[in-house]
Amino acid sequence: MIKAALGEVEDASFRSTAIEAEAVAARTAASAHTLTAEEAQWARALKDALASEGVVPPDSDFEVATFAIIGKGDLAKSVERVKKYNEVVRAQYPHTPEEGLRAVGFLNRKWPGAMLAGAADAAGRPMIVCDVNPYVPAQLEGEAEWRAFFLEFVVLLEACTSDLDDCRNGCIFITQCEGMGWKNFSLEVEKRAAVLYQDAIPCRYHSLPMVNAGKILRVCIRICKAFLKQKLADRLIVCKQERLFDEHGFDRASLPPLLGGTFSGTYEDWMAGQLKRRAESVAKVRIP
Repeated sequence: MIKAALGEVEDASFRSTAIEAEAVAARTAASAHTLTAEEAQWARALKDALASEGVVPPDSDFEVATFAIIGKGDLAKSVERVKKYNEVVRAQYPHTPEEGLRAVGFLNRKWPGAMLAGAADAAGRPMIVCDVNPYVPAQLEGEAEWRAFFLEFVVLLEACTSDLDDCRNGCIFITQCEGMGWKNFSLEVEKRAAVLYQDAIPCRYHSLPMVNAGKILRVCIRICKAFLKQKLADRLIVCKQERLFDEHGFDRASLPPLLGGTFSGTYEDWMAGQLKRRAESVAKVRIP
């Protein structure tokens, strides 16, 4: 009888938890594709400002909204980011969603094992993982490979903002740095990439852990701080692997074995999933 009573409590608890989970999922789905009143105001103002200045606008309401949200209502800053996006991404790396999906894979073909994935953190933030050791930028050969490299980087940044919640909450980019040498660093690549992730593509970075770093990484960071904005530099976390778990709150189930975790998903599957969600956001998000 006691067992039966406990069973009823457990069942009721399970049903309550399931109902709550469904409610949370529904709220998340709504917020992922629905602008708040303030965000909608920012987005409408940005559309009007772009039109009045004769600036080519982003292709969808979702993309306009991401520029507005990243700018946090600073209209001048948002307009300048759209201009930089047009100058750099539209002009140098134009691509349809289908072309973007086909671009995924160059990095791991060129440097097997360089790009991995993680599960979203407890707040739902998308997580990407990079192993710096296979990556040797001097091995890029010719303009075609340089373009393929940066096109996939552009698509990766787009994938990190698959919906409005990603845009609001930011992404996590973890780099495994143990064994890093000067062959794994290129100032030219870092400068070109910085224009994309800082000034052009609307993407928020929650944290940028640099794991198991040695002296070379610390020197590289000092070099890059010459063109890194302070806000982004503040997101850098240099730490040992175990500190990801005992100090920074990461779950082993969300990280790949390379970082002491158990997550087994591939980078390519992660990218495909994120880009599919982004396509859904493009279809569903509307500026009222």
